[in-house]
Amino acid sequence: RARNSSASSLVQPHQERTKLCELGDGQLDARYVVQRDRLRALVHSLAVPKARHTGGVAMTGVELAASIRKTVGALNEGDIPRAGSVVRAFNRELSMDCAGHHLATLEREPLPVEEEELVLLHDKGTKAAVQCFQSKRFGRSKHGIEKDEVLQDMYKSMEASFAHRKEANLYSSSKLCDEVQEACVQRLADLQDMRLPSMRRFQASVSACNVTFAVQCIGPSKLRLLNKHTATMSKELSLFKKDYNDKLFNGIAIVSVGMVSTRTP
Repeated sequence: RARNSSASSLVQPHQERTKLCELGDGQLDARYVVQRDRLRALVHSLAVPKARHTGGVAMTGVELAASIRKTVGALNEGDIPRAGSVVRAFNRELSMDCAGHHLATLEREPLPVEEEELVLLHDKGTKAAVQCFQSKRFGRSKHGIEKDEVLQDMYKSMEASFAHRKEANLYSSSKLCDEVQEACVQRLADLQDMRLPSMRRFQASVSACNVTFAVQCIGPSKLRLLNKHTATMSKELSLFKKDYNDKLFNGIAIVSVGMVSTRTP
């Protein structure tokens, strides 16, 4: 708070305020008279020439001019903030606060999400942030939005946040899809270890894995990993068929040998 600042409030002098000019001090509220005289004394003290801090001598015109030159020099050096710099500082801090609306909107949905949904969140958050800034900013840009430095910096900040969120979404999508595929591969591996393999059951499990992957794998990595998943399922099915045929051939061979042995005299 500035040390040389002061404020005064006066009570109502009389109930009939339209006749104040006709009333004497004796007819006015005594508290008002005291407060009015105190205010008069304050105004008078502020109006008299100011004395210097040293010597208690009134400042001359030459000294006042020197003080003004010193003040202007301090302004040019940036030692004293100018109105423009104060406004820019206020608007810049406001832009950072408003950009928080954009980030909060981006983080509203847990990752991963579809790329289109993330773009919609980005657009919605950008609109909310710009409305926040335009409604609370101090002053208006004279050069339009395209040349508003503070606003353009806020746009850059939001684009950087969006790029970071896209990278995080890509990572989350890839991780989720890999986990879904690994669970499917493990399920098929368990079927391959069965003592009595079932081709129909294995093919049904492959179909179920394809459905699970299509439903649970979401985000920007889905299209890229779908080809990988299809190739993996095809490979697992081929391995199972080979193992199935080998076990079937071995079983037939053992049965055939057994039948020949029982017929030999």
